[in-house]
Amino acid sequence: MDKKKVIHRIFQEGLLVSPQALELIDDNNIDDVITSAKKKKIKTIENLDFLNKPKKTKQTSKTKEEIPTEDTIQKEKKEEPLMEKTPAEETSEEELPHEEKKKSDIEITIQEPKTKTKLIPKDFIEFYNKKYEGRKEMLLKKMQAVSINNTKKAFSEVSIIGMIKEKIPQGFIIEDPTGEIVVVSNEPGLVEDDVVGVSGVVREEKIIYPKIIYPDISLNRKICSIDTEIILTTGFSDKLQADYVFTHDIKQKANKKLFVIKPKQCKITMKKKEDTIIILKADFPKEIDPEEATQWLKKRHLPHSRKINFNEDDLIIKDIPDILWIISKSKWTKIHKGVIMISMTEKDAARINLRNKEIQFINNIN
Repeated sequence: MDKKKVIHRIFQEGLLVSPQALELIDDNNIDDVITSAKKKKIKTIENLDFLNKPKKTKQTSKTKEEIPTEDTIQKEKKEEPLMEKTPAEETSEEELPHEEKKKSDIEITIQEPKTKTKLIPKDFIEFYNKKYEGRKEMLLKKMQAVSINNTKKAFSEVSIIGMIKEKIPQGFIIEDPTGEIVVVSNEPGLVEDDVVGVSGVVREEKIIYPKIIYPDISLNRKICSIDTEIILTTGFSDKLQADYVFTHDIKQKANKKLFVIKPKQCKITMKKKEDTIIILKADFPKEIDPEEATQWLKKRHLPHSRKINFNEDDLIIKDIPDILWIISKSKWTKIHKGVIMISMTEKDAARINLRNKEIQFINNIN
């Protein structure tokens, strides 16, 4: 079993795996790893220590020659160079409180969408051009495609990338800057303006027996972890205790521990040395089911209304998030290819351990 299949199998079981642990998992132990991880309620497999039984170490007695004498000890003391402690050594990291050590090197940035108060026709054209080009770039990493105007008279399998112009009884019409073509398909979940790849056979200027290709989430990405605990919430109360709290309650005053998230959509980045955790927040005042949210990740795009007042770059999911935080009218969690999706209502909060990705809902906080 190659590593891609190992990752796929582990993700299907609702678990995450670090690159270090992945190197140690193969056909011989994958079943034991999954079974033991679930039994011990481990969400992120960082190593395989939980499979190993502790081994008793033998204590070897020192020989007579190895036992240091008083003269030897005194001689070693005299040979040691005398060094004064620097101020940094006197206040070493080991002497700092645990909470300060954990927070001192975590950088947090919040990227908000750029809104526009007045729109002109050029803004709408630019919006949809960016929507097409942004996801086309992602799809080109997964497939080789030709323009639509070069496919209609082909008599072999072709691959194209385009935006869905219209849904029709046969399937849909897809277009790119060079033209459009009918795709005969019953693929669920597709809507107008979706950007997808299509591979299939051309017959009578239509693509039949198509395979739909989405930008989707890469299985080869690094899954990071940070030894800290956060809370995501729409409201706030004193009982919400964690290293960091991110709230949608604009009445609160932000500080080093409490971050107030004002816009409906934003990206939170938490960075510690080589590890980065990205939290993508999306606010939708309706019922959102897990399958619908999974489609957002597959299409690498957040949904939007026809009323456009922000840049398209803020809707395309360029950087793959570790957590997709959804504020809606439903409460659930799901993992899609390593991305944790959390949907909560305005009366919920979620406590998340960013080391092992354990999630705990907290109800009725308001």
